[in-house]
Amino acid sequence: MSVEVAWAAGFFDGEGCVLYYINQWWRGERLTFGLSASNCDRRALDEMQMLFGGRVRVARHIKGDGKGYAVGIWEVTGQDAVNAARKMLPYCKLKQSQLQLYIDAVEETVSVRGIHITEEQRELRYVYADAIKKLRRPQWEGVG
Repeated sequence: MSVEVAWAAGFFDGEGCVLYYINQWWRGERLTFGLSASNCDRRALDEMQMLFGGRVRVARHIKGDGKGYAVGIWEVTGQDAVNAARKMLPYCKLKQSQLQLYIDAVEETVSVRGIHITEEQRELRYVYADAIKKLRRPQWEGVG
């Protein structure tokens, strides 16, 4: 076990997200999966980038009162994201199911550069995205 990967898994459990987004382009619709984490301390995000690749960008978070502050976001997609998910999977507790679904989604619907995925694979990606979405729902929903 790498101490760094165990740390990253803990950080991802608390601050990370298995993400998916739909890109509309001239060829149609494309569903992309990836990993992200946000934090106000750039050092943590730089560590994730050093360990797993991807990029770190700065965004502005706006609170309800209209005031805001800078927040950093680490994002990784493609094979680097799959490798990161595989490495963190054994150490994650809260997001282990999401990471496993992400790995399964990518492995079962992989496309080779220049070769488009089948319609069946495209539909399967949406099934996985929906399953991940259900796991991302807040545990405190309806309380309060």
